[in-house]
Amino acid sequence: MNSTYFPKAPWGRRLIDEPGIVALNKLPYHVPTVPFANEDEALSCDYTKSSYYHSLSGTWKFHYSECISDIPDGFEKDSGADWDTIPVPSCWQLFGYGNPKYINIGYSFLERGDEKKPPFTSEKNGVGIYKRSFTVPESFSDKRTILRIGAVSSSASVFVNGVYVGYSTNSKTAAEFDITDFIKPHEENDLSILVTEFCAGSWLEDQDMFRLSGITRDVAIYAVCDTHLYDFFAYSEFGENFSEASLIVESKIFNMSEHSTSKKKVSMRILSSNGETVAVASSENGNLSYRFDEIGPSPKPADISSGTIATAYLKAEVKNPMLWTAETPNLYTVILTLCSDGGEELEMHAFQHGFRKIEECRGELLINGRAIKLKGVNRH
Repeated sequence: MNSTYFPKAPWGRRLIDEPGIVALNKLPYHVPTVPFANEDEALSCDYTKSSYYHSLSGTWKFHYSECISDIPDGFEKDSGADWDTIPVPSCWQLFGYGNPKYINIGYSFLERGDEKKPPFTSEKNGVGIYKRSFTVPESFSDKRTILRIGAVSSSASVFVNGVYVGYSTNSKTAAEFDITDFIKPHEENDLSILVTEFCAGSWLEDQDMFRLSGITRDVAIYAVCDTHLYDFFAYSEFGENFSEASLIVESKIFNMSEHSTSKKKVSMRILSSNGETVAVASSENGNLSYRFDEIGPSPKPADISSGTIATAYLKAEVKNPMLWTAETPNLYTVILTLCSDGGEELEMHAFQHGFRKIEECRGELLINGRAIKLKGVNRH
């Protein structure tokens, strides 16, 4: 078996047996967002409708092996012409590959007499190899191409055009990779994803639930500028009697290019449900951070170094806001626009926001100052 499929940490363990390494070449986590090409697209607040989003979900070629040692060498360059097919997203056990595993106490990947101990996994570890081809849309020209895998259980190794791109665990979070340097812009590209049933993190999952494997959420590619609005966090503050509200947004600007770039501006516009603009705000990048770890405020907006993330803070006031509750789910549309220092629009993002305040007071749960009761069920 080719060692490229399961690279090792510097101290010798395979990545799937190393709890200290949960990713390789994976981009930092962020809110699910994709730039929109124009305001008409942005008003939908649905990034899957963006011209810069291209879904790869659907029917994929599929090869299953019951053991790691049975993985076919050269699969990343194989056309997969004689492979089976499987829908993505899905769980491969539901299509006849392996069996769903349920256990209340203990580990489903350990057989009687197995002396494996954490963090090592058994060689009898189901492996599904997914493969499909794709062509990068023309709208992605002059932009970076990001591969987004919504969720994989339990680990994934990614190959593009036969070249190893990266690795990811964390089975309920998205994995994103910058594949700009691996793709052929005007040609058909090959994508292969090797998924293992178990990894070192499986030792942390001693829960009473079914173990199901595969690419379990949507896969897509999307396009961003070299320096783009990468992440944002929005929250509300309220005046007396909820007669006014402030929307505060902390936005992250990521310079993915190989060179420093000049300072950037972020503007915010808040629209009511009937499309009326009720508030605006703008800000320049102030603090610099690396992978969301703040390293201190800058005295003034500064250039953004290669590979770093700058922060821009925005605050807008809304008078007499329509409050959100479960019975009256009022939502405002928020449009964020990233601009160059000279005012050129670079990217546009949008999301919906509900003004609400959740608090506990004297043993009661309050929504917008009123006590409520919750009815619900437990869910894994």
